[in-house]
Amino acid sequence: MKKTLLFFTGLLILAISCKKNDLSLKAKNNDVPQYVYDRLSKENYSTYNVVAHDGGYIVEGDLFFPQEYFSDSSKAGWNNRVSKAGNIFVETLESSLPKPNTIMSNDKQGISEFNPADPIAHYRTNHYISKHGASVRGIWVNIYPGFPSVYEQALGEACQRYNNLDIGIHFSTVSTSNPQNAATPVDINIKMDNNLPSLGLSGGWPNRNGDFPAYPYNTISLNVNALGTNAAQSYLATVMAHEIGHMLGFRHTDYFNRAYSGCPYDSNLPGGYNEGTTRTGAVHIPGTPTTEDANSWMLACIGSGVNRPFTSNDVTALVTLFP
Repeated sequence: MKKTLLFFTGLLILAISCKKNDLSLKAKNNDVPQYVYDRLSKENYSTYNVVAHDGGYIVEGDLFFPQEYFSDSSKAGWNNRVSKAGNIFVETLESSLPKPNTIMSNDKQGISEFNPADPIAHYRTNHYISKHGASVRGIWVNIYPGFPSVYEQALGEACQRYNNLDIGIHFSTVSTSNPQNAATPVDINIKMDNNLPSLGLSGGWPNRNGDFPAYPYNTISLNVNALGTNAAQSYLATVMAHEIGHMLGFRHTDYFNRAYSGCPYDSNLPGGYNEGTTRTGAVHIPGTPTTEDANSWMLACIGSGVNRPFTSNDVTALVTLFP
């Protein structure tokens, strides 16, 4: 039987994951303006099989860029594009993009360089969420009504996995169609989007505006048709915990060599198993290994129905970032 794989990815703006056997590669799309290809090429993203979708573009099979990302693309230096909701779509030092195989970190912990001989480890983005000076930071996650009941139950399980670690962040859940008027401010919304082409889910990196503390990206989109209306709760909890991990600031454990967990984002290109660092960064988390962690919740690919609770190395990574 052909094994179905779901692969995850994260990006500072929005990252989408999909099933490997659903991924269809196409030639250059005439619906995509040339300036989009030019911008992507300039920033070291693949320009193969770019697809226009829902007010933006899907790149490398699993990354979603809103149209706002390409505004004022001629500017050099820090270019912050702000959405109506106040989220930063782009935060990039365009004049000094990292070279291949180099991890750039512009935070107080300095620069960490990637060792291609030891590609499997726990990594974070340049900016991860802050506790804002509190001993424990509360994060509210809203799941919109209309999902099959197993999805709401899976969200509760995903949040409980984090809460059981007794770390410096604590998750609570709510279900409302009007999160703007919720009794408590909602940090993350989970919505259904069955129009995602061949895609299962989406999440994003923490947002950061200048020196302001980072907040988690505020939306996870799920394609119920792709993930299944009666999927196992533990599998969906793993999927949601993974996307929440990106929103906290975690990179894929095998981001540099996705062959380890089994899915490229562009098998037609040399290095198609390497997500690269782009502007997001991939800073090694102290205390985690630089060898394989076979069942990490942040591996890029997962078989349908697989459950991945936190490994001991996952716990170390979470405790290190959120003591």
